[in-house]
Amino acid sequence: MLRDRKVMLTIALLACFATIKNVNDSFWALLVQDKLGIAAENLSIFSTIRSLLMLLFYFVVVPKVSLTRFKQPMLLSFLIYLAVQLMMVFMPVGQYWLVVVAVAGEALALSVLNPVTSSLQVVNVDIEERARMLGLFYAMTMLVTSPSGIVAGYLSDMDRALPFVLTAVLCVVAVGLSMAIWRLQVRDNARQSAGA
Repeated sequence: MLRDRKVMLTIALLACFATIKNVNDSFWALLVQDKLGIAAENLSIFSTIRSLLMLLFYFVVVPKVSLTRFKQPMLLSFLIYLAVQLMMVFMPVGQYWLVVVAVAGEALALSVLNPVTSSLQVVNVDIEERARMLGLFYAMTMLVTSPSGIVAGYLSDMDRALPFVLTAVLCVVAVGLSMAIWRLQVRDNARQSAGA
C-alpha cells in the first residue's frame, strides 16, 4: 500500500494541511497581538467570528462539494488559505477589518478542507486495509507535523510573520499535491472505465 503513489501523495497532503493548521492555531494570536497591535481581550471576538462562519459554511458550501470533483474546491480553498497567510504577513498595524476578512477567508477554506481531506484519506486506501492504513496515515502525519511547532517557534522568535510565510509555502506545496492526486484520480477512473 505504501508503494501506491496516490496514498503517499495523500499522506503528504494531510501532513501539509495539519502543519498549516498547527502553525496557524499556535501563532495567530502572537502575530495579531504583537505585529498588528490588536489587544488580547479582542482575540476571542475573532475566534467566535471564525467558528460561526465555519458553521455557516459547513451548512451552505460543503454540501455542494463532491468528492468525485474535489479539485476545484480544494484548490480554491488552498488558494484562499494562501491569500489569508499573505494577508497576515503584510497587514498593516491596527487594521481590524482586514483581520475580519482574513478570519472569514480562513473559515471558508477550513470548512471545505477539513471534510475533503478526511474523505480523501478514506477513499484512497483499500477497503480491506482501511483501519490499518488510517492509523498509519495519522502516525505519519504526526511524525511530519511534530517538528513544525519547533521550526515555527524559531521563525516566530526572528519575526512574528515568518511562521505565516512557512504556511504560505506549505499552501503552495499543498496545491501541487492536490493537482498530482487529481491527475492520478483521473488516470485511475479512465482505467476503470476502459476495463468495464
